[in-house]
Amino acid sequence: MITVTSESTSDYLPHLKTVYLLEQADEEGESPRWRLAPIAHNTDTLEETLRVLVSGGLSPTETEIGLFTAFRPTNSLLSVDRAGTAVTVDVSDPIGALTDSKVIRAAQAQLVFTVTAFDSSVEAVHLLVDGEPLVEGNPPLRRDSFNDLGRVVVEYPHRDSTVQPPFAVSGTALESDTVEIYVQNGSGLTYGAFPKTIPVDVTGEFSIVISREELPDRPLWLWLRVVTTSSDGAFVDEQVFELYYTRFPYP
Repeated sequence: MITVTSESTSDYLPHLKTVYLLEQADEEGESPRWRLAPIAHNTDTLEETLRVLVSGGLSPTETEIGLFTAFRPTNSLLSVDRAGTAVTVDVSDPIGALTDSKVIRAAQAQLVFTVTAFDSSVEAVHLLVDGEPLVEGNPPLRRDSFNDLGRVVVEYPHRDSTVQPPFAVSGTALESDTVEIYVQNGSGLTYGAFPKTIPVDVTGEFSIVISREELPDRPLWLWLRVVTTSSDGAFVDEQVFELYYTRFPYP
């Protein structure tokens, strides 16, 4: 479990990198919608970070909180090459796990978000499978191509984090939406300072710092609830995940 504050994690945890897994966004229909779910891993290089993603192996905690991945344990990372602002990633797929269109799209989204989170100067990602393009023409993959998997992506705190005040809730919106942030207890009670409403421009980043004064005075499990509505007020999505909140260490 990673501790998150409003300070830059890279200042204190230089090997803390974000890997984008998946979670089920709803339970409707025969093919439930998937959503990107960032989680922290202690890695150093881009290759090491992608190896965590592409191996398809999940920790017991990640499985317990409902995370999964489009990649499978049979997949492996073959190479990572950079040319200018583009990165090409080649993975092996010996049993054809990356064939279904939904799985392919999810794998592409996981890959491009993980690569660009590691290095923000990367503008495009290409995915190869056993040296061959996964999709005809091998089009460049960019974050703004995947709003069906992450119209609003809450990037911090990561899933399964411990937070200390003050801490920031931040992320990226791929369309012009409004984000409402609630902090609740296990009974669904919303604390008095919430919700916080943030209008977000197209493909904009959002961030808001939650102070010590806005939170309980004792350690407990909190629920972070993020509700997204469109520019015309229509409901888009709701993300709810659990964080452990502690007041320690005192400043």
